[in-house]
Amino acid sequence: NSIVSEDTDGTCRTEPEVFDNSITLVKDRGQVFRLEDTDAFLTRCIEDPGADRSEADTLVDPYLRLIGEVLAWAALEHQLVSEGAAEFVSPELTRSSLLCMKRLLSAASCFVEHADADALMLPVLPHAGTFALLVVKFVVHKVFTVLKKFGGEEKLCLDAVNLLIGMIDPYATSLASAPELFDHLVQLDIAALPSRYFLYCPFPHSDH
Repeated sequence: NSIVSEDTDGTCRTEPEVFDNSITLVKDRGQVFRLEDTDAFLTRCIEDPGADRSEADTLVDPYLRLIGEVLAWAALEHQLVSEGAAEFVSPELTRSSLLCMKRLLSAASCFVEHADADALMLPVLPHAGTFALLVVKFVVHKVFTVLKKFGGEEKLCLDAVNLLIGMIDPYATSLASAPELFDHLVQLDIAALPSRYFLYCPFPHSDH
């Protein structure tokens, strides 16, 4: 079974069983997982994806631990592409990592209310701190690197843009103020991209 479901409108949600497992685990260990440990672990996954992270087994909620490993894989993949070794990266494999990132980041960034638990017991990604800023920067760099290196891969480019769009709700402020986003947009030939429409209209428009 999947740990994340996706609605027809693209909204991603963590399955209730994940929260139930986290609540049971916190009750068994007698304390919540420290936000500082979670933030440090997730940050390390992006900044140093090859590092040993085994100590996180007892410090980080298993769901967020899994998300960290997905981010570490995506970071290693990003290093290969950025360093000019794109020929060693499969577009289909990259699509898989983008899809996993989109669904997990979207689902785990949503604030959740649970009748049987305090909010601190639930596995939700940090919205403040080092990781919150870093993940926005990382996603922006990864998305635009894919658009530049694999501009002819329509499905891959669309998945990259969808990942960026999925960051809007949980990280709107950080994303809108990220200088990297505008730097990349200025340098990118949007008209040449197969998924250009979504980059022209990534944010919801107001009627005013």
